[in-house]
Amino acid sequence: TCEFDSDQYLIGILLFAIIVFFLPSFAVFYLLFTFIQLSVVVIQSVGFLIVVGMKEFPFYTFIAYFLFPEMLSDSIQLKLLNKKSLPQPSEHNHSASSSRLNVQTSKAIIESNHHHNEKTELLSSSSE
Repeated sequence: TCEFDSDQYLIGILLFAIIVFFLPSFAVFYLLFTFIQLSVVVIQSVGFLIVVGMKEFPFYTFIAYFLFPEMLSDSIQLKLLNKKSLPQPSEHNHSASSSRLNVQTSKAIIESNHHHNEKTELLSSSSE
C-alpha cells in the first residue's frame, strides 16, 4: 500500500483520462483515414486496370467477329510434305533461270535506254 501526494494523484488522473478518453478517438481517427486511403488506392487500381484493359483488349476483332464474320478466316490448314514430294533444286536449272533473268533484265534496260534516246531526239528536234 503506497501513499501518494495530491500532485501525484492529479498527474495519475490526467494520464488515465488522456489514455482512456483519447486513445479510442485516436484509434477511430486512424482506422477511418486508413480505410479512406485504402479505398482511394483500390479505386485508382480499378481505374488503371480498366484503362489497360481498354488499351489491350482486341475490340475490333470481336466486333468484326460478331458483325462481319466473313472478314475473318475460318481456319488455317497446314500440310506436312514428304521430302520426296518437294521439288529438288538442281544447279543447272538454277543457273539457267538466273541467266534468263539477267538476259531479260539487260534487254529491258537496253529497250528503256533506246526509248529514252528517241524521246530526247524528238524533243530536241521539236525545239529547233
